[in-house]
Amino acid sequence: MVIPVEEKGESNRTLEDRLADKFDTLQLAREQRNHQVFDEIVRSIEILFKAIPDLYEQYRTEKDEMDVDKEALVMEIEEKASNAPDRISAQYIRNVEGFQVEWDYREALEEYLMELMSNWKLVVTKQEDYAYIEPVKKEIKKPEPIDIAPPTPIEPELQPQPQQTPPVRKPKLSIDK
Repeated sequence: MVIPVEEKGESNRTLEDRLADKFDTLQLAREQRNHQVFDEIVRSIEILFKAIPDLYEQYRTEKDEMDVDKEALVMEIEEKASNAPDRISAQYIRNVEGFQVEWDYREALEEYLMELMSNWKLVVTKQEDYAYIEPVKKEIKKPEPIDIAPPTPIEPELQPQPQQTPPVRKPKLSIDK
């Protein structure tokens, strides 16, 4: 699939970006049941996996096992078709059940590819920010020393006692009794 020049974007695309584009196309091909495009995109993804040899080896091992399982199902369908009462029934079995097995295989492969890319951290998930708050840049000033007077002890406030005045002597009359 050739992408027009105006849609290509930056040339410094990462492996993750390329895989994401391929996977999007792969899903579209599956949704449209276009087996030729699906198979070609899978092949393109395999080639991109070669950039990480361990990933490619893991993929090939699992894909080979899936291929063996698919072939066993195809053989069962062929045996079932050979036991059909007539050629029309046999052709129907081959077409309908064969189609179903092929697409079940492709869907399982698609799920495995996503799982593998997730495990290898090749799926970039990001959320677009439509609005955000930009922090205000403040200049940090050094605190100026503050003169702090030592705390004065707080004494409990006492109720004023009434002042006691010394007894005043009254003058005596000096009269004899």
